[in-house]
Amino acid sequence: MDMVTDFMNATTQAARGPPKPSAYVQRLKLANQVVLGITFFIVLIAMGASVVLKDFKIVLRRPVGVVVGFVSQFVILPLIAYGYARVTNLDAPIALGCLILACSPGGSLSNLYTFWTNGDVCLSITMTTLSTLLAIGMMPLNLLIYSRRWTDAGTPIPYLDIFISLVLIVIPVGIGMVLRRLKERWAMVIIKPCSLVGFIGIVCSIAIISVMNPRLYSSHWTIWIGAMALSWCGFAAGYLLTLLCRQSHSQCRTVGFETGVQNVGLCYAIISFAFQGTPLFIRMLTFPALFGPLSIFMGFGITAIYKLYVCCHPHDNEKEEKDEKIASDEEAV
Repeated sequence: MDMVTDFMNATTQAARGPPKPSAYVQRLKLANQVVLGITFFIVLIAMGASVVLKDFKIVLRRPVGVVVGFVSQFVILPLIAYGYARVTNLDAPIALGCLILACSPGGSLSNLYTFWTNGDVCLSITMTTLSTLLAIGMMPLNLLIYSRRWTDAGTPIPYLDIFISLVLIVIPVGIGMVLRRLKERWAMVIIKPCSLVGFIGIVCSIAIISVMNPRLYSSHWTIWIGAMALSWCGFAAGYLLTLLCRQSHSQCRTVGFETGVQNVGLCYAIISFAFQGTPLFIRMLTFPALFGPLSIFMGFGITAIYKLYVCCHPHDNEKEEKDEKIASDEEAV
């Protein structure tokens, strides 16, 4: 399951209420599914329309960003989550939810924030696709290493859900690329309106989630701080590690978003698959459910900071875009 279809399930189930939601909550959940599904389908089409096939070839010829993203995503972030759970002495179900989330691949929101901040969209799409694919092996490995302190049971991985996540990314991106190839002028026209649709859709989703699950926001402060810190630390780790590898700031932002925004839906699917029916189930969903909206606010915050910086320093942004175009042309040659 992709974050697009399951984000609201995580937030609904995390509340300390009855396991079967009321008809009212069910309707809100369906509304959120529709809003997020349409939003991300439209936005991913726009992203596909903003890139061409040669961009992917360039990314794969210079895979520094992909490799750095892999290290920050599957090595650094799980270690941060494990360290936080140990330092704050989180309860076992909360700690397991935190760890499973940190071991999950990047979510579709990372592509949207990259798009809004003039990052490397092609690198973002490539990283999301590859991290979802690599999660087949890296998630069981990380959970085997870190989860033994809180549980002796193995955590099965829902491979079908991972495959569905890949399909839900590739299809709309492919539609956008085909549209650009057939009518480049049309492709360029739809990019900005689709970006606006993405913003409106996410704001509506946050409002629905807040009405649907108000108890979520009364969680203990350690869960609040952890959910907030994990997204910001993930972004900082990806950004700084990419910067140390002497990559451009647009690539740094891209890797940062990919590391700081996790696939909450896939995390929820794993917890449901492995622990539903156990006493741990409901509490395990609390951390990823709270991480979802907080990671959205993190993305909005960084996007706002970037937009403000561009307004105050337009020449720096123009220089960055020019340097990246020169580097891209040189690589293509």
